[in-house]
Amino acid sequence: MRLLNKFILGLLILWSIHSCGFRDDFDEVPTILEINELSLTTKAGQGADTEAFKDVWVSANGDLLGVFTPPVKIPILSEQDEIEIFAFAGIRNNGDNQAPFQYSMTSSEVFSINRNPGETITKNLEFEYRDDIIFEMVEGFEGSNIILNDDRDEDLETNIERTTDVTRSGNYAAYLEVSEDHSAMEVATQFSYNTDNIIATAYIELDYLSETNMLMGIIAEAQGVVAPIDFIVMPPREEWNKIYIDLTLLLRQSNAESFRIYFRTVYDGIDGNPQRVYLDNLKYIVF
Repeated sequence: MRLLNKFILGLLILWSIHSCGFRDDFDEVPTILEINELSLTTKAGQGADTEAFKDVWVSANGDLLGVFTPPVKIPILSEQDEIEIFAFAGIRNNGDNQAPFQYSMTSSEVFSINRNPGETITKNLEFEYRDDIIFEMVEGFEGSNIILNDDRDEDLETNIERTTDVTRSGNYAAYLEVSEDHSAMEVATQFSYNTDNIIATAYIELDYLSETNMLMGIIAEAQGVVAPIDFIVMPPREEWNKIYIDLTLLLRQSNAESFRIYFRTVYDGIDGNPQRVYLDNLKYIVF
């Protein structure tokens, strides 16, 4: 990724020098924008500020410079004394590590820097959710009334539980546990979510840590017909992982008028020990 960034930067610098938007006689020593950290700031009602921003998409005076993985130093050549920077948070959509994706649920960071050839300007970026985001569901598992309380596996001895032992943030997380005797577990949201509020995009955000695979899907409801649709499998993780699940296309293709969200896990151990999947900071957001 680093070598790719350097290669892209080289091409961008050559393009910038010959671009019709720049003079041929300006100083070819670039101003350096150094970006070291990306973070998320949340407001009341938006849940925890956990994030997994992998990249930053950067434009200068309207020209896209590229997609960069911090920490990074970005050379900027400009004929203008003031350089307006637009920066967007980058994620891995649906957990696909091979595809950088601009996260549309957060707003851009906009700021200006002065053109000073040879100078390094350091900026850490704090992103916020867009003002027009609707938070349909924010579940941090801090309360005893868990939103994933529809037990769908028909095993009366299994149910989602809360714990203080393993958490991503706050005091509580939730977990599913499967074993040889109770080999499958599935839970769903108690309430349905209407699709009327989705103007453009719908996402689920989730922090999870797991000892086995976990599947996420929706129970689509349309014209009296109810149909579960498996969507994405999340592999085991030894450390907390944030995943951004894009539901937009799935909901359109399903023609769902409303839907519920479910999670399923199946025991695949070989040593007889129970396996757990931990969940924290579950959000369903749309705009």
